[in-house]
Amino acid sequence: MPDIIGFVSGVLGIYSFLEGLLPPQPDSPSAAVRVAVGLSGTPGDDGPLTDPQGTIKSIRIYNNNQEFLSASRDNIGIEDGGYTDAVLDQGTTQQAPYVQIRNGDGEATCIAYVSVTFSDGQQRAWDGTWAQRFGLTWYYSGILVSETSTDTGECIWLDADVGTIFIYMPKFSASNEEPNQDINAYVGPEGFRAYRFNDAVEEIALPQAAALKKRAAAAKETDTRLVISDRPGQSAVRLCDSDTSQGPSFVSLAEGMFCNMETRELLPICVGDLTEGCFDVEKAKAASGQQARSLEGTGYSSVIEWTSS
Repeated sequence: MPDIIGFVSGVLGIYSFLEGLLPPQPDSPSAAVRVAVGLSGTPGDDGPLTDPQGTIKSIRIYNNNQEFLSASRDNIGIEDGGYTDAVLDQGTTQQAPYVQIRNGDGEATCIAYVSVTFSDGQQRAWDGTWAQRFGLTWYYSGILVSETSTDTGECIWLDADVGTIFIYMPKFSASNEEPNQDINAYVGPEGFRAYRFNDAVEEIALPQAAALKKRAAAAKETDTRLVISDRPGQSAVRLCDSDTSQGPSFVSLAEGMFCNMETRELLPICVGDLTEGCFDVEKAKAASGQQARSLEGTGYSSVIEWTSS
């Protein structure tokens, strides 16, 4: 399994990427690329996490000179919490360190991670925890990506505003040195790039938090679901404070806090003698799907529960 550079509990460092999230080794001269999307929640919920599932227009690989080598078939559908594996025939033994993901037309897809296995057995991976740091739209993915942490990762939204991501995979592989803490070191031709549309023409300057603030704060439509998580690494405070987070309102049982994603209001959870100016989790769960109005004026069509057990 590869050691990669990413964020665990909000801290940039090195962690072991889960072996089960890597595609099988392909025959030479090919590269196998896996693209995964965010998870809704436990079985029985009424709908996905703002539809993380979607259609990938294409998966492409490039050599060290950023020259095109191969592409997947067009329009690959990925179900929520699932992934697709594309085995790309390079037609050459040249290295293929660059991976490009182009989103489907009119889709909104939340990418949790991209992993690659080459025919010589080398493996690389990149995870969605970078999205917020690059100023791009994100949410918690609900997918475990680390071998050593129980925290789930995050996913990056590809949609009408960000249609393509272009990743130099070696940049996010761990070396013998401590990772550079300067986010600017991870953007550009030898790092991560994002493009406005899925034709990969109009590049977005990164890192850039302000540009997508309007998009994140006033999403295309209000998400009427509620996510309740008991995972310590999923912070309601961080989600509400972020200019670029997007998705359902969120309860962190570990923090004892609720984030209203529509208004960006933070409230403590009602417990014990605290019964006013707080969010009643049990009342919200009981009222879900009934078009009822909760304490702060938002009804929830369903409740998604993420549990560590």
